[in-house]
Amino acid sequence: MKPKSVAIIGAGKAGLSVATALSDSGYQVRLFDKGRSPGGRVSTRRVTVPAPDGGESELLFDHGAQFVRTRTQSLSQWLEREAQGGAARKWSIDGAESDEAALYIGTPGMSALPKKLASTLDVETGALVTAIRRQKDSWRLEFDQNGLKHISPAFDVLVVTAPAPQTAALLAPVNAAARSVADRATYAPCWAAMFAVPAGSFADAQSGPIERDPAISWIGLGRDRQSARPEGLETIVVHASAAWSRANLERAPEDVLSRLKARLREQLGGDIQPAFEAAHRWRYAIVDQPVLRNSVLFDDIGLGLCGDWLLGPTIESAWLSGQALARQIMLTRR
Repeated sequence: MKPKSVAIIGAGKAGLSVATALSDSGYQVRLFDKGRSPGGRVSTRRVTVPAPDGGESELLFDHGAQFVRTRTQSLSQWLEREAQGGAARKWSIDGAESDEAALYIGTPGMSALPKKLASTLDVETGALVTAIRRQKDSWRLEFDQNGLKHISPAFDVLVVTAPAPQTAALLAPVNAAARSVADRATYAPCWAAMFAVPAGSFADAQSGPIERDPAISWIGLGRDRQSARPEGLETIVVHASAAWSRANLERAPEDVLSRLKARLREQLGGDIQPAFEAAHRWRYAIVDQPVLRNSVLFDDIGLGLCGDWLLGPTIESAWLSGQALARQIMLTRR
């Protein structure tokens, strides 16, 4: 009997989790992700800027997830293996560490973690799925890639791991029950601002959560997390609070930068003269109302749902949701 074929929409942590488990068990798996690389919010922005010495410097900004917190044996074991291989390392920071959980970051940036998982998988990046079709006993996807429209081969099973609003929109024409599950989850957005400043500008500053600020919820300094840093420059990532991000969701990036830079001056106690600055809007950043289910499988039509929006607002939750769905699929579709 030929292996079951599985299409997975989304190559974030949940998609990579379910894909890895199914692929290891002999399923034919293919992932479709609209981004330029896998990982979703586990992301690193790479930027080249003029260096103070006249050359060029590459800057790394972990502008999405700042770390992976894990209490789960399977995820901890994988992260520890990656730490031994150089793609991750344990991390601790005031206000973010816990006696009950380990924290890890990717090296040289957070994107190293999803890239390592994706390296053995069939991942179509830059593939924006615009519609899904149920035909007899199979699924086909319509997707745009490099400006061209495509229709996928037929798949026995479809797994959707996109953020809940995007999942609901895709499923609305094909399955009302699945759409209604996704409609139950809600998100908080997050504006992220990235700055490169002269090294030593804020020698006393530390990475960590920010309390009682009207705009900023987190400041991340590259010197606290990256072993290789550009000569003469250091990086700062600012995450705006959910309330501030929601109130300023549709502002232009340059306006967001100006406002967050002013708040950063207040926090760090000095002027900011960035050699580089940029803003990124994470519209679906943090799940604030999950469905509170591990995963969902409509076995009669071969449709599965997983993601942090089902279980909880962490990378670990996304991983666990993907693992749970993989087990369901393997039990029912052997």
